[in-house]
Amino acid sequence: MTFGFATTDPENPPAPTRAEVLKATSTSLIVRVPEEAQTGPITVTVAGSGSSITVDLPEKFRAFTVHDDPVITHIVPAVPVVGKPMEIHGRHFAPSPDGQVVEFSATAGIIPKVGNRQVLFLHAPSQAIPNSVKVRIGNRESNELEFTPVLPEVITAGAIITVSSGVDNNVRDENITLREALLLASGELS
Repeated sequence: MTFGFATTDPENPPAPTRAEVLKATSTSLIVRVPEEAQTGPITVTVAGSGSSITVDLPEKFRAFTVHDDPVITHIVPAVPVVGKPMEIHGRHFAPSPDGQVVEFSATAGIIPKVGNRQVLFLHAPSQAIPNSVKVRIGNRESNELEFTPVLPEVITAGAIITVSSGVDNNVRDENITLREALLLASGELS
């Protein structure tokens, strides 16, 4: 069995493109896909019986597609804040955010709720300890990127906070409500 456009002679495909047959029945083959496999049609050759190629099958069955491993290039912010939004940038992520798992070394894997093939949006881990992140799609995984989240900025002792009885969610008016002050102090409002 060969993958991709490897040869014009199906009776003698080049050795690097051959797939090891792990199990065979009269209607199916289970093979180990070679590292050198290329995107393209699949050719099956049975000794003494000739060969068959997938180009005449319905479109969704015609080609074997090689998927590159995901790659993380960087995170934003470069030093994320504990529990705050962060972005993982890279390439070859799954088309849908729920098609992959983001694994932090210090916490259980999570499935991002928003993202695309180049960026995933999620929250930084909840502890300010050395950590790393990688993206797993099925049995493929990305490189590991190390980082250490930091604690949110804390209002220092002696800082002056003006508390008003105004309306919540208008922190830009320079007057904040007691509720907003408590949210700021706990790091839940920025």
